[in-house]
Amino acid sequence: MVGENRPRPLVVFGPSAVGKGTIIKTIVNKFPNTFVLTVSYTTRKPREGEKDGKHYYFISREEFKQRIENGEFMEYAEVHKNLYGTTFKALQDVMKTGKVCILDVDSQGVKSIKALKTKLGNPYYMCVVPPCVNALRERIRHRGSESPEQLEMRLAAAMGEINFCHEIGQCDAKVVRLFYLLMMSFSPLFSSLLFSIQERESERERESYTMLYPSITYYTVTL
Repeated sequence: MVGENRPRPLVVFGPSAVGKGTIIKTIVNKFPNTFVLTVSYTTRKPREGEKDGKHYYFISREEFKQRIENGEFMEYAEVHKNLYGTTFKALQDVMKTGKVCILDVDSQGVKSIKALKTKLGNPYYMCVVPPCVNALRERIRHRGSESPEQLEMRLAAAMGEINFCHEIGQCDAKVVRLFYLLMMSFSPLFSSLLFSIQERESERERESYTMLYPSITYYTVTL
């Protein structure tokens, strides 16, 4: 349970491949004395460059299910036939340091965390969405790791995640990831987290994306 003198966790959610990991990494690197990412468990295979215990704890499906039966997971979900989950212990270990705990989850994780109510205090919720589905499609396609069938499956799941992100009351801050910078809509509580990431995109394309979200106040701050 979150004590009154402990910072509220930051829950980051959104569709797969939207770039949540990049955003979280930038936040942690920019504010290393304030934020720490909890290391989740997964049954999927490590990707190139990923290290066990740093990016995820890579375990078998059998072990994951045993941990579920033991009641170890605060939240867990099956995504693209792989299980992902965050344990209570992982959260508690971060909270003991006095830093803000960042949790990287999907809509299922958000629902599980909200169902815990006071056990986690009152977390901040930040959703990350792409400017449009086609932009996300191209991002996944350029990875070259998905078959046409897998691509369509990921996009179908992404649509559900995007719709969830846009539901009223689901988040305190919304980030539109343009894949060359970040445009953010933050309450004053999030003002210190405003930043942008320079990537490929033209000014004309940026303007067209901005038109898609006229109700969002955009901020761009270059690191």
